[in-house]
This record gives sequence, C-alpha cells and structure tokens, in this order.
Amino acid sequence: MKNDPFAITPEDLKGLRFEILESETLAPGDTLVGGRLGKFRIVKRLGIGGWGVAYFARHVITERPFTIKVLAESLASSTVFVRRFVKEAKITAQLDHQNVRQVFDVDQEQDRYYMVMEYVDGVGLQSLIQGNRFLPPRLAARIAGQVSRGLLYAHERGILHRDVKPRNILVGRNGLVKLTDFGLAKVLEEEEDVTQAAGVLETPEFQSPEHLAGWDSDVKADIYGLGATFFCMLTGEVPFRAPDKYTLAQILETQETPSPQERNSAVPGPLAQIVMNMMNHYPFLRHQNWAEAIDELSRWLERSADKPVALPTPRTDGQPS
Repeated sequence: MKNDPFAITPEDLKGLRFEILESETLAPGDTLVGGRLGKFRIVKRLGIGGWGVAYFARHVITERPFTIKVLAESLASSTVFVRRFVKEAKITAQLDHQNVRQVFDVDQEQDRYYMVMEYVDGVGLQSLIQGNRFLPPRLAARIAGQVSRGLLYAHERGILHRDVKPRNILVGRNGLVKLTDFGLAKVLEEEEDVTQAAGVLETPEFQSPEHLAGWDSDVKADIYGLGATFFCMLTGEVPFRAPDKYTLAQILETQETPSPQERNSAVPGPLAQIVMNMMNHYPFLRHQNWAEAIDELSRWLERSADKPVALPTPRTDGQPS
C-alpha cells in the first residue's frame, strides 16, 4: 500500500540475521519428514510450538507449498486439546486478512491431527529477535503496526487471540507480518472457555495482569500481549521473568513496568512510552482499542522518518540474549 507507515521494505531487513534458528528445526527420528500426510509430502521441519510441530510441505499433485501443523502426540490423546485444535482451524478459517495466516483445512490420518495452512517464506519473530539481540525501533514499530491491524480485524469479528507473543508472529521476506496460532482464541459471544488448555500452553510473560488474575479478558488483554512483544523486540528481553504465572502475578502487583529504554538506550523515549502505555498494569489506562494503538504508532513513524536508527549486532551463536 502506497505511503503505508507499516510497510516493511528490503532495506528495513538489510543486515539482519533472517533465518530459522537451528534449535527449532532439529528433529532426531522425525518419521514424518520425507513421507506423506494426506495429500501432502512433508519436506522439512519448520519449528516447534506449544501445540505441536510445523512442517514445510508440498501438495503431491500441484506441488504448491503449504505449512502443515501436526498436533503433538502428547495432546492428541486428549479430547480437550483435539477439540481446541479443530476449533482453532474453524476460527482462523473465518479470517481473511493479509496480517493473519490463512488456514485452509484440518484433517486426521490415523492418530495424527493436522492443520493445512498458508506457507510464509520468512521466520518467526522469536527467531528474528534471538538472532539479532533486538530489532531497530522503526522495524519493531512496523511489525507491531501490522500485527495490530490483524488483531483489529479479528476483534471486529468478535475474536480475541489471547496468546499474542513472538512465537505466534511470522515476518515474511516480502515484508508482510502475519499473526498465527489462534489455539487459545475466544469467540466473544460464546460461553465456552479454554481454561484447561490455557493453563498448559500459555506463556505467562506475555499475559496481561487481569488474565493472570483469572478475570474476564477483552481486547485490552491482547493489547498488553502485543506491548510485551514490542518490549521484547526492542530489548531482546521480556519485561518480567518468573518461574510460574502465580509468581509473575505477584510481581506485577508490586513492580512497575520497566521502560524498554532502560534495557536499550537506543529506544527513543516517545516509542518507549507507547510500549509502556500498551503494557500498563491497569486495563483502563492502556490504549482502549486497536484504532488508538494503530494511530499512535503511525504518528510516531511519521515523526521519526528522517532520524538515524541504531542497528543491532547479529548474534553468531543463535542463543537468546
């Protein structure tokens, strides 16, 4: 889109280590690689997530590329997780937006449940952060802006993601950013919740204080999740660390959210303030909707267009900072 403040160009990605970390793709004894699953030939492993393993695959007739997500064997024996896996496919199949990864089908072959998804030629945001220590501020803001648009689209259709974090965001080599993994999503008008599944699979560091406290979540919980992700992009670190969600909830009650500028002096003060607004412990003090967040990010990008940017030094070991 012409003059799109969130458009990512090849220049934005130049100099960054842009590859899937080896630790995500190692698969000793993976019997699927080289074989078939339904109408798909499994070529290689792409990554590991809370729900299972993602593979690069090609349709056996058309040779068209796809990503196949296979539900982990440890979860496939649970009717709760199978039901959530199928529901994720149904929820995401409703969404047709350039910043949301498309889901085409969900199927079962013997004891394997799998989802057929759009293949994105790029890397997970988690790999991009870990491979580069942190991301340049304007690139981080553009990634956050594109994710915000995807989340706005989903929320307008009554869907909360509830698991916004770097592992659930893909950055394409073409500059398109896509939100993925709606496994913990909630359709607002439905009564059913996913407490059992969430308790096992959520990442507490990116969960809002009200979610950790067991309160009902709304759009502002997703805004907090993107704020924590934004913090991670700018600093290479999560804002708070704790061994479990109960300890983290206690920390959030007693400690103020740190500024990303405290962890990385290259982060501009106004951008740091946007991140802190998104992560405010009190929901009513955050951006109240995605339109507010998108507008503030757009205005910051316009004001900062001619200012120099600090580039990270890519890691050589591929380990998180």
